[in-house]
Amino acid sequence: MEREQLGFRGISRRTALRLLALGGATALMAACGPAGQPGQTPAGANAPTGTAAAGAPAATAAPASGVSTTSGGTLNVAIADLGTENNDVILAQPNNPSYVIYEQLLRYDPQGNIMPHLAESFEMSPDGKVWTFTLRKGIKWHNGDEVTSDDIKFTFERYLSDESKSAWSPLHRQTVDHIETPDKYVAKVYAKDPPYVFYPDAVYGTYLTPKKYIESVGVEAFTKQPVATGPWKLTSMTPGVSAEFEAFKDYWGTEPVWDKLVLKQVPEESTRIAMIKRGEVDIVGVSADNAIKLRDSDGFQLRQIKASTTPALFMAGYWMQPGPTSDQRVREALDIAINRQELVDSLFRGFGKPAAGTLQLTDLHWGFDPVWYSVKYEPDRAKQLLQDAGYPGKFSDPTISIFSVIQGAFGWEPEMLQVISGYWEAVGVKTQVVPMDFTAFRNAWVGKDPKIMGGVATYISFGSAANSIPAQQNHMTSKGVNFSGNDPQVDKDFFAMTAELDANKRLEIWHKVQQEMFALHSVLGVARIYDQYAVSDKVGEWTGPDYLPNGFLIGLFGVQHR
Repeated sequence: MEREQLGFRGISRRTALRLLALGGATALMAACGPAGQPGQTPAGANAPTGTAAAGAPAATAAPASGVSTTSGGTLNVAIADLGTENNDVILAQPNNPSYVIYEQLLRYDPQGNIMPHLAESFEMSPDGKVWTFTLRKGIKWHNGDEVTSDDIKFTFERYLSDESKSAWSPLHRQTVDHIETPDKYVAKVYAKDPPYVFYPDAVYGTYLTPKKYIESVGVEAFTKQPVATGPWKLTSMTPGVSAEFEAFKDYWGTEPVWDKLVLKQVPEESTRIAMIKRGEVDIVGVSADNAIKLRDSDGFQLRQIKASTTPALFMAGYWMQPGPTSDQRVREALDIAINRQELVDSLFRGFGKPAAGTLQLTDLHWGFDPVWYSVKYEPDRAKQLLQDAGYPGKFSDPTISIFSVIQGAFGWEPEMLQVISGYWEAVGVKTQVVPMDFTAFRNAWVGKDPKIMGGVATYISFGSAANSIPAQQNHMTSKGVNFSGNDPQVDKDFFAMTAELDANKRLEIWHKVQQEMFALHSVLGVARIYDQYAVSDKVGEWTGPDYLPNGFLIGLFGVQHR
């Protein structure tokens, strides 16, 4: 981004970020002058309504008119990437059009409780050995066929198969012994020992697919022209260019008010902005700086969703090496040396809130423990902790490597890590920022490459209502592949929780696990960043389930007319 977009006058962005990190806001403001105060909301700005997160910064509000009384037309949306051309949901990562058309048996409510969706009801037997899912009657596939329990069995068995690369498949394989369909609308999953009471998390991550249609046309044809149950039906897709949908008139739930939806792949933000200014698209995702410019200078309204982007700092394999991050006191010092509020206000222009939990954990989650929001900015105590740990003399190499990666469209990661580096340097920690391709870093991370272990990198997830206990298992425990937890007590308590049949005891153990994990300071939640979307004068309120992961795409059916 250009310096002027951030209000940095007469100094480079890198210098500004370093000033922010080393000297705090006072030094930055002194260098920038009065015109360069980032994160300031103009007086009189309206508070966001509808989908805005509580306590999030001000943005221009949509008219408080509720659900649209008008309908029709085409909603054009520019996004950075459509993803792969393959629409099969058992792949490692579904493409973005998949989130628009597919649905699950279960979904989360805004408080993180798992609830029926395509299912009318679900229940676990008292001994945890049988899960019963009862379908809503009359749900249609996009080709007109009725959804039945055979589709549930067929879908789950696809996720159980060796062909499935879905992140949810391991939990299916861990849990499912066999599946029966005693009724047209009832499927029973018989579980292995020991019981895993969070199996519904895997069901949430499982998108229902049509048995009869796939067996008729074959998997390859299905992936090119998928049939699903969602409010939008895919009509055409040109990989790397666009995907077009029409409203599904036989949808069992609330139908879109638009006749058509078009997702256009536009990687460059500047191009997306030019398109909305020319009236070619109705919704574009924009950076914080451009959001302010579009709002204040060009008069565009902004929207944001309840789910947040949550960058966290992982101390990968901290116990696998003798470096500084192997010491809990050093890790805690790194945690409390970060001025999160200043980082949100300045780098992210106020479109966020400081502090977040480990991977994905925010206050939208079931059983969220407020301890994750309790980290204070305490640079003096950080210096004392480092001294108590014998830093730097105790360590043969006191330098902490910060691997600077970019994940997807999150181009601000290197800038954020420069600021983090500055905060740590300010309390006496020696750092080295190492630019690295994310795929190469991730492969090295999973492969336990000694050159990576003990270093720090961001890992970005969605702070949404999805509980995702399997994701917590993946990095909180020694059974995971993220190597950010290796504590026997955490392991013991975590797996006691997943087998606990009493709901009250289960919640009690979950809070204990979170307290234990927090005390390790092995994953440092940085902030909850609320992505900003500029909208055309055709777009009204957003009423979709935007508190879910990928809530922007899932929630497009709830976009109203203005």
